[in-house]
Amino acid sequence: MIKGSIVALVSPMFEDGTIDYDSYRNLIEMQNQ
Repeated sequence: MIKGSIVALVSPMFEDGTIDYDSYRNLIEMQNQ
């Protein structure tokens, strides 16, 4: 069973619409703390 909260993250994107994976990774790491 999952305990705690589950957060929906908005995928950070560059102006051309591609995903900014470095920023996305940082968001995930912040949520894991």
